[in-house]
Amino acid sequence: MSLYVAETRIGLAAYLERLRRFPALALAKGRPRDRDPADTVANTWQVSLERIQPVAGAVTLLEVCGFLAPEGIPRELFAQQLEEPVEPLELARLAGDPFVLDAAVASLRRFGLVKADEQALAMHRLLQQVVRDRLDHDAAASRAGLAVRLLAAAFPEDRYKDPRLWPAFARLLPHALAAADQAEQYSAEPDATALVLNQAGWYLLQRARFREAHQLYERALAVAEAAYGPDHPRTAIWRGNFGFALLHGEGDLALARQHLERALTIKEATWGPHHSSVVTSLRHLGGALQQLGDLAAARQQLERALILGEVVWGPDHASTALTLYSLGALLHELRDLAAAQRHLERALAIQKTVWGPDHYYVALGHDYLGGIFRDQGELAATREHFGQALALYNASLGSDHPTVARLLCRLGLVLRDQGDLDTARQRLERSLAAEEVALGPDHLQIAFTLHHLGLVLQEQQNLAGAIQHLERALAIRQATLGPEHSSTKATARVLTKLRT
Repeated sequence: MSLYVAETRIGLAAYLERLRRFPALALAKGRPRDRDPADTVANTWQVSLERIQPVAGAVTLLEVCGFLAPEGIPRELFAQQLEEPVEPLELARLAGDPFVLDAAVASLRRFGLVKADEQALAMHRLLQQVVRDRLDHDAAASRAGLAVRLLAAAFPEDRYKDPRLWPAFARLLPHALAAADQAEQYSAEPDATALVLNQAGWYLLQRARFREAHQLYERALAVAEAAYGPDHPRTAIWRGNFGFALLHGEGDLALARQHLERALTIKEATWGPHHSSVVTSLRHLGGALQQLGDLAAARQQLERALILGEVVWGPDHASTALTLYSLGALLHELRDLAAAQRHLERALAIQKTVWGPDHYYVALGHDYLGGIFRDQGELAATREHFGQALALYNASLGSDHPTVARLLCRLGLVLRDQGDLDTARQRLERSLAAEEVALGPDHLQIAFTLHHLGLVLQEQQNLAGAIQHLERALAIRQATLGPEHSSTKATARVLTKLRT
């Protein structure tokens, strides 16, 4: 290294940047010309490789680790039996016999190729690069494919927005991203790669990291299109998932609708209407249409989803309850409060039976029902439902999650209706602070909170504070919704009155 820096005069910082971006090449360039090749990282690896080869599975274990993130590689990844036969067979031996896995780890650790503790392995990123570089194309594609298959099997299956699973997802996330990057380069295992990208995207979606999630879902779709073509039913699954992801955060709703409609068309043509994936697509499309303001079309899709879902899953299934939630929320917006309440109460009862009283989906039901009771003027019932929802959200999602912030805002509106302006202001200010951290300063949800905080400040005779918050809300709504949107006009009207 010092010789290369001295000869090229690039400086240590520039060399370190080259080392970060091109580790194997930088090591080769930095090798003194008169130095024994046996002292290089690559040749040191070759010597170690020869020593570990007699240990069953050790080489395969090390090579697969080369396609994962360098730190915190879960040992249990290699204790899984994959459903289909795998090559090389040593991987199956690692999974089938814990003593074989222990011996392989011990061998790698003995020669300094990995670090290990009870839970995880670690491998230096430069050694990872050398391991990958010394594999031919087919062998590298095989190991990248094994990495994504192991991760696809490791992610928890029964997710259902259960925050108790988030620590497991967080441990797997860096490895999912690293393995998917490598698998995409080699076009290896497209199904497993798309699945891993979706699983990682789902986790990021729940943690309100919307932009990152959208990117992963879009990459999964690209993988499927490259492998199967744009109109294949497998591609339709990932297309529909990408469309669904775009419904969250500041996603492109028009693009979401486009992908969801195309996915639905392909699924119906392939599997017919009585297929669970078709029903899910109908529900998601209904959500997109509702957000786009086409409420009549949204109702048509959601009512069809409910009818088909009761056939496919049964009337008391958790997935049927999700459709009831979506339809209930739409009917609320359509001002059919009695029908909305019936659907939401039925859904809440199902979710309590399926998941127990403390699940996220139970909190969601209380949240929706609180909105119904508020619009019916039953403020005591509203506070009861919102309070239950807030307690469950806090316990499951954490106090800084945007879902918690949104509910704090709605609680603030109820308190304002009840005349408790000081507490209403406190709730709205807490909501605003949490939203700004989770969503950024210009998110549309923040405009809603700013608008209503401005109204509370107005009622407290704090006109300067009211104008300040309303001006900021107006700027966000104009930039996001346009000047002619009803919400933008509503904020503008209040500001005009205050200024005059």
